[in-house]
Amino acid sequence: MTDNGFPDALEKVIGALNAALPLAWVGDELPAQTALEQRLPIVLVQDVPGGSRAIPWQAGGGPLIDVFAADFYILAKTREQSREYARRVRGIIFSLVWRDDIEIKRVIENSAFARATDFNPRVKREHGEYAFEIGRDTA
Repeated sequence: MTDNGFPDALEKVIGALNAALPLAWVGDELPAQTALEQRLPIVLVQDVPGGSRAIPWQAGGGPLIDVFAADFYILAKTREQSREYARRVRGIIFSLVWRDDIEIKRVIENSAFARATDFNPRVKREHGEYAFEIGRDTA
């Protein structure tokens, strides 16, 4: 939990993806370059600057809703596998609003998954950008 009552959104999103995708490596950092191709498929979640919303008038405790934004990268051995994982990750991301343990109130698709530049000819990539409106942790 962060210092102003919000859950650690990065940890929660990675945890949900890890649980739902047991055959994929999920994290906010890539595995060592020497092991990268052996760890495919990979779901990389990188947080980017977010913000806050719903700040009540004279709120001493800060905003009621935090905005967590992240870039999602899917790395896979084939284009078919990268697209399949992008489809699955997108579904998981949108289903997070139904979970009581995460406090995600809304998911915003800033950029849907699409093919990203393949720097390594043996690794196919998809990229998407999403933002999450998160309520204070009430537990």
